Amino acid sequence: MTLLQTTGLASPQLVMIFIWLLAMCYPLIGAICILDIVRSAKQPNDKTLWAIIILLIPVIGFISYLAIGRNSKQTFHI
Repeated sequence: MTLLQTTGLASPQLVMIFIWLLAMCYPLIGAICILDIVRSAKQPNDKTLWAIIILLIPVIGFISYLAIGRNSKQTFHI
């Protein structure tokens, strides 16, 4: 018996909760990325390209936009 089985952390209910949380976060992360693109000072062509990438290949698009698409020197005003 493994540690996860003895503690009950490998139960099917826990796995389903984890999958449900990922499924709920998926559209939220996409919406945050799209809103960030729309509000950015990028050229319209760049905005369109990033939006298409995020919509067509979501997980890779989210990660690539957050890693390289955002301008690190951008200032945020509240």
